[in-house]
Amino acid sequence: MIQIRVTIKQLPSEERLIGAVLVVMTLLSVLLSSTAAYAQGNHVFEGVEKVNFGTLDLATPGGQTWSTYRGATPGYFSAVGSASYTNPADADANVDGYVKHYADAANQSFSFPVGTGTDYRELTLSGTRTASSEVAVAWILGDPTSTTDPTAPNAGTHAVATMGAGITGVSPVGQWDWQDLSSDAAGVTVTVSIPDMSAFASAGSQLRLAGWDGTSWVNLSGTTGASGTAENSTLSGTMIAGVTALGIGKNETYTDFGDNTAFASVSATYTDANTDGTPDGGTSVWLGTTVTAETTDPSNGTATGDGGDDGFTTPPATGATSVDHTITLNAAGATTVHYYIRMVTAAGTVNQTGSHTFAAAGSTTITWSPASLAGYTGLANYRVVVASSSADALAAITGTSFTNGEVEDYQITYLDPLPVELISQEVVWAGDDALVTWSTATEIDNEKFEIYRSFDRRTFEYIGVHASKGDNGNSNAILKYHFVDPVIRPQTAKYVYYQIKQIDYNGASEQFDVMPLYNGDVKQLAVELYPNPSESGKSVNLRAIGFGKEAVNIRVYNTLGAAVYSSKQGAVDEAVVSLDLALLRNGVYYVELSQGTDKVVKRLVIQ
Repeated sequence: MIQIRVTIKQLPSEERLIGAVLVVMTLLSVLLSSTAAYAQGNHVFEGVEKVNFGTLDLATPGGQTWSTYRGATPGYFSAVGSASYTNPADADANVDGYVKHYADAANQSFSFPVGTGTDYRELTLSGTRTASSEVAVAWILGDPTSTTDPTAPNAGTHAVATMGAGITGVSPVGQWDWQDLSSDAAGVTVTVSIPDMSAFASAGSQLRLAGWDGTSWVNLSGTTGASGTAENSTLSGTMIAGVTALGIGKNETYTDFGDNTAFASVSATYTDANTDGTPDGGTSVWLGTTVTAETTDPSNGTATGDGGDDGFTTPPATGATSVDHTITLNAAGATTVHYYIRMVTAAGTVNQTGSHTFAAAGSTTITWSPASLAGYTGLANYRVVVASSSADALAAITGTSFTNGEVEDYQITYLDPLPVELISQEVVWAGDDALVTWSTATEIDNEKFEIYRSFDRRTFEYIGVHASKGDNGNSNAILKYHFVDPVIRPQTAKYVYYQIKQIDYNGASEQFDVMPLYNGDVKQLAVELYPNPSESGKSVNLRAIGFGKEAVNIRVYNTLGAAVYSSKQGAVDEAVVSLDLALLRNGVYYVELSQGTDKVVKRLVIQ
């Protein structure tokens, strides 16, 4: 809180009043302008923390941005105890980067207002938690298979196709970098605000919070789904040890062949008197690797159901220009295998039947290319049957009991192909030039990319164009682009912002996320404290890195935000400074080094 006292003496009453008003107005003007300057373009650099002990309004006074360095050693907006960041939302009022929370009481809840600046993806933790818990979170937009999680211990990409039990799919839309910095977050309840998942799952009950454990995506939600599939629906899970990233998964659990709406009234059944999960007539023919009942089939159309290979693959769920399906048939010996495929879409029903004769035990793959699927968007239901007779194959399609073979149901939503699938974009300094780079995985009828620049993130000006590198605007290979904005660094704005606009030949367009470029000299600051934890009654050693030869202020705060130690040191860079903290009680403290507007905060435990 700032207190102002104004004393005006030896003037007539009217002049004293006028003078006081002028002074107060001047002071208010200075305060308001400094507040606005503080709230515009807030950024935390590599290895640096900005710590909040109270309540910080992300939406006031408006037009601000909040971002941190995203790398192996991130910058953090940090909050201690009951401190909070209020009024987060889309359109800049969220942290494009990392937020950290230091607990100072057991079972403390906290909401991380993370996103991309224009996309708010809140994560809240609650439940069982220690009083010294330390957790940090960031939202990383993009397919985890190709978009890097930058922080240890599992830095790198996390393939969405690598799934553990209870997960049959992982959304490529993005992931939360989860940092359990105190290694004690197991058992904490995590709730996330999801993007629109209606194209990924047909119901919120199918969604699961998935955690990357270093090897695969594992189920953190058990059998509990999300509140819905619409944007900002909530999805919860219970944290387990070893998880370093969170994603949106699904587990499509179906019941006894009636999983697809097109076949809801025709649930085919095996004759299985001994209830061993396989037909009583034997297992002489089957799909994929094994014969399995579909009672709890987690198939999602990617040939990974029943805990093994179902033997059926569908085309990609986006841009269905290639319509080849493949089906793997198996036989235990010399026999004829009969298959029946039925596809039901809004455009009608398509059937495919056939057979293959095996001279001996083996397997074969057949290809089916339904012409009606070319360019189709919307829901498609499939039933795939393999049987030892044509009568059994037909019986399973129509829902009658059969004795030997296998049935699998699938439900796939085919989406409109994206005109451009962007896989990366970045802007960096190249001397005094700004270098904008981006790459695409696919392009369809893409004419060009327009590049725009802004100094206030509100008004963007057109500065150039780059034609598509694809053949007539089409490509299925990775294409890389770059654009140079020359001699831009002398500008006085703290940030320069760039945005790419993609335009189709038909005039349709889309804008990619805004990219901020910091226009200044960045200090790489760090602080080491040792021993940490420290023994009560002992001094603590501090080593500062990157502060140069100028003096620094050192302050130590308790969990209430009250300063309990302060000193000023000169030329501390790379030197070891002994802090006399012998009088401090056992507990958690925060050591702050500041030099001008640069600050670094480290947590210290005395025990």
